[in-house]
Amino acid sequence: MLTAIGEWLGFVQPLTSSLERFSKPALIKLSQLVGLMNQPMVLTKKSWHAARRVQDLEREYSHALATVSKLEYVEQENQELRRLLETQERPQSGVVASKAISYGLPSVSVGQVEGISVGQPVLAAQNLVGLIETVSVHQSRVSLLAQNITRPILAVTESGVEGIVVGDGKKILLTEIPKDVELTVGERVMTTGQEFIQPRLLIGQIQEVIDRPTAPTKQAIIKQLVSFYEAPILEVQL
Repeated sequence: MLTAIGEWLGFVQPLTSSLERFSKPALIKLSQLVGLMNQPMVLTKKSWHAARRVQDLEREYSHALATVSKLEYVEQENQELRRLLETQERPQSGVVASKAISYGLPSVSVGQVEGISVGQPVLAAQNLVGLIETVSVHQSRVSLLAQNITRPILAVTESGVEGIVVGDGKKILLTEIPKDVELTVGERVMTTGQEFIQPRLLIGQIQEVIDRPTAPTKQAIIKQLVSFYEAPILEVQL
């Protein structure tokens, strides 16, 4: 009844238009506010999925690295085995393949049964790393070059400088070098040959020259290129 009277008097329509005009911006603002309230939830959900994906990628990357490292080690061991097989096919080689069975007291898995004797050289990738110290039936102790104090090894550098290689318990030293002889850092040091030890076995490279004013001779520290502790396959020369 009031609406009909209002329409007859002509003020209902303008009032309705005014209400619509004022309510539309409010509705738009309300819609925008709801959208803003939902936005953090959407971002949080996306961030959670992104974090999960990053974790998955990190796991996949770690697994891939482990697989590559394992394959590289297997390939290195296969190469060593192939080279040993080729060497052992030659009758004159006189080499017995072995593996390290102890690192605390360096030992190899060959002994009297395989013809091993005290003083024989132990090689890793054709690098001299030690000498057989004691022998039992199926294994042998190794005196690494840094610990080889009692068995001097005759050696020569690439430039022809001769000296004696001994250990001091921690380092490998090229000793008995005349004061007036030049030694070059990076130069390779090899054996000259003596009982049990063939000539031209690589010992390492000169890392540092020590020339003390009060000493009658000078010496050099030798850095090994291959370590007993890292070699997958070792050789004992008979």
